[in-house]
Amino acid sequence: MENDNIILNVDSDNRRIKLSIFKESTIIDIISELLDKRDVIKENILQIFNSENNNYEVNLVYIEISGRDFNESEKKLFQKTLKVGLENLLSNIIIEFEDASKELGLFSINELFEKDEEISNTKYIKHSIRSGIREEYLGSVVLLGDLNNGGQLIASGNIIILGALRGLAHAGATGNKKAFVGAKEIENAQVRIADKIIELGLYEENTLLSIKNDKIVVESKEKKDYKRV
Repeated sequence: MENDNIILNVDSDNRRIKLSIFKESTIIDIISELLDKRDVIKENILQIFNSENNNYEVNLVYIEISGRDFNESEKKLFQKTLKVGLENLLSNIIIEFEDASKELGLFSINELFEKDEEISNTKYIKHSIRSGIREEYLGSVVLLGDLNNGGQLIASGNIIILGALRGLAHAGATGNKKAFVGAKEIENAQVRIADKIIELGLYEENTLLSIKNDKIVVESKEKKDYKRV
């Protein structure tokens, strides 16, 4: 398939699953595609575990991610997304980020996420949030639908919206200024990160908001208008 954000290759002999990430992919596109490919990845993991040629004393599978730089929050969100459905295998899965700027060691998914509970606890909301509905969560949230006008999504960690953001999204609600908000599309919305607020007009493609130099910075392929409050 053309324009894949994630290319999957399996090296069964070396017990490795390699995920090559397109360098220009946004974290929103990556998480969306990872959700689509998670079952295929799990199937390949199980095939390696069940291989008749397993001569290893410790039954491990290595997942190697390369091709794109990830910050720490993105790494944790990536691994948390991959973790869903693999709970019984966590102690046997090792994640390696090839782009690490320093030696981080080999962490199982479980070990990595126990280090930062606020960011690591991720809730997946499979429906859209309609007007008048307020969702709150202590951790990060991935919304698979839209956040509609009049709806509110509040999290102590990060917020990723794979649909449209038209309501209020408040990340880092307990004061976490390292949190971020990402959305596939934004239309007349308000975003808060910790104690910072920004009102947004129309952003047509993949927008990421985070705090830099004590203000919310907007990164988007195409932006129309916004103002800080």
